[in-house]
Amino acid sequence: MRQTVGDGTGSSLHDLREQIRAINPGYLASATGTGHFRDRLQTIFYSPSRNALFLVVAERFVFRLETSPALVLREVAEVNHDGSGLVGDGLQTIDAITETLAGTILLLGSDRRDGEWHGVAWRLEAGDGTFRRVVVAEPAWQTTRAGNATAGFFGPDREEVVAIAPYASPARLLLSRDDGLTWRHHSLATLFANHVHEVYLPRAIHPERTARLWVTGGDDPSGAASGLVSFDGFDAQGELRGGRFALREQPGYRLVGLTGNGRDLFVGNESLAGGVLRIQDNEQAIAISDFEYVLTKGRHDYHQMRSLLATADGVLISGTDSYGHVGDTIRADSGGYLYLSTDDGASCRTIPLGAKWVTGIACDGTAFWVTFGMGREEGPDCSASRLSLLRIPKPPVWADVSDDYVVKLLIADSSDFYRAAGYDSHPVPVLARGATTFRVDMAPFRSLALLVDSHEPGELSVETLPFRDWHPDQERWTEIRRLRIRAAGRQQILLREGETMSRHFRVRNAGRRPIALRQLAFVGRK
Repeated sequence: MRQTVGDGTGSSLHDLREQIRAINPGYLASATGTGHFRDRLQTIFYSPSRNALFLVVAERFVFRLETSPALVLREVAEVNHDGSGLVGDGLQTIDAITETLAGTILLLGSDRRDGEWHGVAWRLEAGDGTFRRVVVAEPAWQTTRAGNATAGFFGPDREEVVAIAPYASPARLLLSRDDGLTWRHHSLATLFANHVHEVYLPRAIHPERTARLWVTGGDDPSGAASGLVSFDGFDAQGELRGGRFALREQPGYRLVGLTGNGRDLFVGNESLAGGVLRIQDNEQAIAISDFEYVLTKGRHDYHQMRSLLATADGVLISGTDSYGHVGDTIRADSGGYLYLSTDDGASCRTIPLGAKWVTGIACDGTAFWVTFGMGREEGPDCSASRLSLLRIPKPPVWADVSDDYVVKLLIADSSDFYRAAGYDSHPVPVLARGATTFRVDMAPFRSLALLVDSHEPGELSVETLPFRDWHPDQERWTEIRRLRIRAAGRQQILLREGETMSRHFRVRNAGRRPIALRQLAFVGRK
């Protein structure tokens, strides 16, 4: 295996091309059947029970990569071959990979090995050495590489469940309650205007608590049929129960990627405010919409599907994308960044890649493994590194890996953006009288400023909180600055040293009426 960059102690780029060619040169040759540059990495998944990465190449081939003590790549022959050799182009897709709580690895997709297209689950059960093909959906279930799969606990009885989110309209989920052997379709069309973005189930839960299923979707700028929804169990008929919006789409915030660490839920943003939202996965936090903006707004890039990962030992990493098909533009070329944090996203290190789309991130306990390219998971990748894996050592949780500068853009007017994109709805952000923004943790930064760009006059209060208390009603937010905005326009206010001696910050509308804002952000420098 050729290591093109790195010395084993820092980040390294591993080109798998020659290793794949040594296994069977047909893997690379057959990928050009429907056009060049389809011999690419599309999906990555780490299995703790096997201590191995599973990779999808050219839409239909699966490889197993053992990462320690040495990098060893192996083909999954039973998946990649049929009776005549390698599975031909257009006969099979592997769209998502997950591992159930019982230790079964599921390769989820579709094939027409029997003539017609079927929904298929390849199963590698605990103790088995080979995958077994099971037809689980007829007709095929419309999974795509832009969707995702998850496995974890669900409901008041903490049932072991597997879920798939097809990236297709009308919005739906597919759930299995028997380790992926049988599946049931659940329509979400009454909640979401369009497709589901991502689904998440927790793999750790208190034994007396309800485990929630979380899902994002919609693509409705009005927020009426778009946002973050949770379910709390199945009803007597086996349908999903308790669907409610924890947060609706709003200007600057289109909610997409999902991950969690057993305590917190992290929600990736796909709109102008950037960043990620964090909330504790409990009823009280959901009821008061207790969201915190974490990471940073760096450029117009996207936090997308499968590019958001939180580890149990407290590291958060996010990869971003941008849509190349929107023209030869700055917007189209702004993705391909990683954001890495060891302090719940209060600060982060920005890692720029020579790419526009991060297609996946996995963690083997000692390092993050990243797949990336010049375009989304589906279709060709015109890149010399399209069969390369980036390895980034996972930093110790006590390490300071933060940049010296951060922007937390709490309010962003996306109306012009959605108007240009052709949406019928493109509202302007309005902070209601007495309403507050999401909170931010600015404790790592010595110098703070508040950026305010208002559409109209108004009055804002900057508030701080040194620590969280046992109940929200016990928290005493303190006003440190009152801003009287005389006219529409932009201003940046440097906060004084005494005012910044705190951890949490937010802004409240202290005026007598709602105020329309173009931008509102906290800016920090170490």
